[in-house]
Amino acid sequence: MKIGLVQPFYKSVWEALALGYIASYLKSRLPDLDFYFGQGFFDSREEIVKNCAECQVVGISATAPVFPEATRIARAIKQRNPEVRTVLGGYMASTIPDWCAQHEEWDHVVVGEGERAMLSIVKSEARERIIFSRNIKPLDDIPPPDRQLIQNERTIQLTLKNDGERITSILSQRGCPFDCIFCCDGSGPLREVDGVRTGHSMWTSMMRYHSIERTYAEMKETIDDWQLDLLKFSDMTTNSDKRRLKDLCRLIIKNGGFGNCQIASNLHAAPVDEELCQLLVKAGWREVWFGVEAATDRLLGTLGKRISVRQVKNAFRWASEAGLETRAYFQIGHWHETEDDIRAIPPLVREIKPGIFGCTITCPYPGTQTFLELTPEEREHFLDSEFLEQMDEYDNPIRHTPSFSNADLKRWQAWLVNQVPMETQLSWRMRRMEGRQEKLAYMEA
Repeated sequence: MKIGLVQPFYKSVWEALALGYIASYLKSRLPDLDFYFGQGFFDSREEIVKNCAECQVVGISATAPVFPEATRIARAIKQRNPEVRTVLGGYMASTIPDWCAQHEEWDHVVVGEGERAMLSIVKSEARERIIFSRNIKPLDDIPPPDRQLIQNERTIQLTLKNDGERITSILSQRGCPFDCIFCCDGSGPLREVDGVRTGHSMWTSMMRYHSIERTYAEMKETIDDWQLDLLKFSDMTTNSDKRRLKDLCRLIIKNGGFGNCQIASNLHAAPVDEELCQLLVKAGWREVWFGVEAATDRLLGTLGKRISVRQVKNAFRWASEAGLETRAYFQIGHWHETEDDIRAIPPLVREIKPGIFGCTITCPYPGTQTFLELTPEEREHFLDSEFLEQMDEYDNPIRHTPSFSNADLKRWQAWLVNQVPMETQLSWRMRRMEGRQEKLAYMEA
């Protein structure tokens, strides 16, 4: 039996870890399976369709902007071979499954993580159209991702070309304990709004962690096998369990670290303390990235961030004093945001002094509270295929609030770019925004 796994084309690319985990899990249970992996950034649609038409089951992972291309691939596969069973997984399937299932190209739509669901489909045990997958516990039961199958070297070569370093990522936990209203990780169960079920998340808010022994072993194996310069954690917040992260650091230090390879990860500001930052540096961390999102306590509370401006300042101070490079990511376009909230961002950035600054416009993805803030007509328009493919956090054409039109938000975003201190770099996406020529001229001098 042959299984196809596909990551459709998107303008930016990352290693297909989720599909790598599914492949390794299936191989551990059904070792005689054959696999094909296609990645739209590198492989043509025709090549992907041709190979998938020779498979019995094809799983395609899709976020919201990728869903139209994923559906085109599934349709073309069915046209070549109607017997292929097509499976949609990923965030789009998990956050708005009924709507996805209305597309006849899909035999199955998987809500939740894909390992168990794909196993039941491959074994012909699951026949329902929408499959609610049960989480795997303990998480160590899932083998490390099959990086050979997902051709990890292709994305590493891109990082080497673009950043001058061999970089890839690792996932040490699933879930998110926080309830940010603009994010579908950690969100609640499906609920019906104006006839549309939405709100579930890929992982749910129940946290599951790999043991620190498994995490360390996978870090070492990945760094050694792929000769990495930088290993990134893809966890939503690597310090959601601060004690666990400290213990992982101590284990890395005890075993002598990872040579010249450095580490980077997302942190939530609230659980950060001085000891953690010092341990991270000793364990080989180079960078930590914070989703700050807003610069006033009022708005942070509205967003469900569970942090204060004081905690943000402390986190950046401790990180900087320990020698960590920092990034600060903000959002504008929140429903209850005012001009004062936006104007509070530059003074905070000047105080916390991040090495890199980014500012997105809130994008109302399915599964988030921001999606529900749209009118029924706007939600329907959002889900139009041509429109869906335009969705992007840095430059989306739909977001507006009671205080700001979409054009207003883009003007404020450009204003923020030019308010950032010259010593702070812009995130690579913001370097492409309009209204930042003077800053870029300075940066490139």
